[in-house]
Amino acid sequence: MTCGGRKGQDRKDADGEIESKHDGAGLAGSTNVAGGGRLMPVMRSAVKKYVEEMGITDSFFERMFNTDPSAIAIYRGDESEKIVPFTDPTHDEIVTSQVAQQYGVTTLEYRRRKSLAESCSMNDKFMDCYEPIMWGLSPDVYRSRSAMVKIRCDAGLSESEKEHFNATPRKDRILLPFAVRIYACRVNTMLAK
Repeated sequence: MTCGGRKGQDRKDADGEIESKHDGAGLAGSTNVAGGGRLMPVMRSAVKKYVEEMGITDSFFERMFNTDPSAIAIYRGDESEKIVPFTDPTHDEIVTSQVAQQYGVTTLEYRRRKSLAESCSMNDKFMDCYEPIMWGLSPDVYRSRSAMVKIRCDAGLSESEKEHFNATPRKDRILLPFAVRIYACRVNTMLAK
């Protein structure tokens, strides 16, 4: 499948196919009539910075920027994955760090436990397999401490805190002072601190 787009756009579709178009602005062989060619390095630099912020490889930038204006390069499957990662490593690291913090472990330990927890089958109860592994506890100890968390930590939100929590974007909720208090209570209770 090929995605269409305006000149200068690059898109990746659901089949992992990338279409790279370039309208020629800023190419080494083109000239900027209004700026006498002086804008080319500025444009190249700006586009390169933008592509780097997206986590796109330098080789993709070079391929895109050096594509002849009349040409379209289409990358399929693994070839597209090599130049445009499927996941954003920076975002993945941020999310991993936040979730690891909620379990009271390092990112390395979180990844180890998550790998172990993936062995839980769909037939296993979430509370009997996945969560005990993520907390590093036996299922019985997990259930006991989880019940304590509900009494000690989760019941303490005021109505205004609940409203504030619900009105806050999901990605920012972990930073709310009362949320930090609740997460600390959960970790301390689950880890018997």
